[in-house]
Amino acid sequence: MKQTFQRYPDLESYLERTAHGIMSLVEPYSVLSYGCLTLDDFSKKYSTIELIVILKKGLWAQDYDKISEIVDFTFSINNEYAEKTLIYFLPLEMIENPRVKFDNLEGMKIHGKEQEIVTNYPLSPIDDFLVREKGETIAGAEMRELFPLPPSEFFWNVFVENIALIEKWTKEYPFQQTANPDYFIAVNRLLYFPRLLYSIKEKGAIGKTKVVYWFSSEYQNEIGDFIVEVGVSRKKDLPLVNILDIEEKSMKLLDFCIKEVLTTHKVKYNGLSDLIIKREEVYDYSRFFMEIRNLLI
Repeated sequence: MKQTFQRYPDLESYLERTAHGIMSLVEPYSVLSYGCLTLDDFSKKYSTIELIVILKKGLWAQDYDKISEIVDFTFSINNEYAEKTLIYFLPLEMIENPRVKFDNLEGMKIHGKEQEIVTNYPLSPIDDFLVREKGETIAGAEMRELFPLPPSEFFWNVFVENIALIEKWTKEYPFQQTANPDYFIAVNRLLYFPRLLYSIKEKGAIGKTKVVYWFSSEYQNEIGDFIVEVGVSRKKDLPLVNILDIEEKSMKLLDFCIKEVLTTHKVKYNGLSDLIIKREEVYDYSRFFMEIRNLLI
């Protein structure tokens, strides 16, 4: 987070003042930060500022006014940061009893000025992972250990669950030609595969910029060179159309990364790119994914 504070020197003060305001208004056990402001160099969009407040008890009707006060307070500190701030107010009992849906215990999720009642935990598995592995206590007690370590098969399970989504991607750019491609979405999809591979091999999460360095160092081949091209396009906000044979290279990246993911998980895989059939400038991945599903049974 130190690097983020160097880029946005007033962010640390915003977080500290927000945490102090929360501590004084709702008297929680702890305020944790697990996602800090970063600027995506490609999309020019900012990520959210993510906080978790661990409450001593559930929220009741009289507490909602305090939540509104906290929202107003964040906007009084820095309007731009407040709009990008996501805060979970979670009672300790809710965290200690994951997946239980409570009838008499409420928390709250606020994003900017939007408020939503929360009646059960957990967050998404990725958020839980980030709190445990990358979270920082900015006020109150150190309580990150409450958040679960992901199961050993966590990243593998995410991959298996996303097979249908990945197949859907192959019907669109950059895996297929299109008249009006969305380069932002395309870059994120391409970088998903090296990030997936990193997660499977290293049991962790990695950002889009760092994964380009990791992948190109780990795999010094034409696939690694392609990821560098994608990374440069993202960094310099250049359209992927400048990369020659983008559909074929995307296909090879997909095949290579899935092969590495499967073999890392000790699933025998010799490469299935011959099952990807090109018909009149359209790549048909249906047999490829049929065989992938057979391997996963």
